[in-house]
Amino acid sequence: MDLLFWFLFQVCKMGVVDLASVFDLLDLSRRGYITVEQVRRFLASVHVASLCDAQLSAALAQTCGTSAPARINKPHFIKVCIEHLVG
Repeated sequence: MDLLFWFLFQVCKMGVVDLASVFDLLDLSRRGYITVEQVRRFLASVHVASLCDAQLSAALAQTCGTSAPARINKPHFIKVCIEHLVG
């Protein structure tokens, strides 16, 4: 899985980010959702710095509501990424 995050980081560095495709790469089993930990690791790999839980919780609360789920579907993943990456 670390190789996957390295690859995603390289793609993001090039400025070509299709978040729906990133979600599909993270959801290898095609369950239709990924975990909060996967989102945290992806966002941390893009920023090359660790992402504190408070930041991710705030992004999840902003996009998914205050009872943020442990599983994040594709539309919520895209919203969380935009919220975190754009501000």
